[in-house]
Amino acid sequence: MNNSPLHIIRLLFNSAGKQQEKFQYYSEKALFYKIHGPIENSADCYHGIAGYYFISAIMTKRLSITCVPVMFINPLIRLVMQPRVLSSEYISPLGKP
Repeated sequence: MNNSPLHIIRLLFNSAGKQQEKFQYYSEKALFYKIHGPIENSADCYHGIAGYYFISAIMTKRLSITCVPVMFINPLIRLVMQPRVLSSEYISPLGKP
């Protein structure tokens, strides 16, 4: 485990759910270390920025999947569901078509 202050700060941002603030902080720090050094610190900065994009992608995917075809939830469902459900109807995570 990395015990550098930049790594620990990233963990604090993550546990607080402050992704936008984490992105801003690490973007500023990456620029600072690129200009003033030490350049090795930029690795933790880019790790924090990548984590922001990773979490953002997961959240966007969660929000965009409001209706998914039953056949994509689990391939085994096709064995127990009626064909008409698979071909034309969708199941919402809320249980409403």
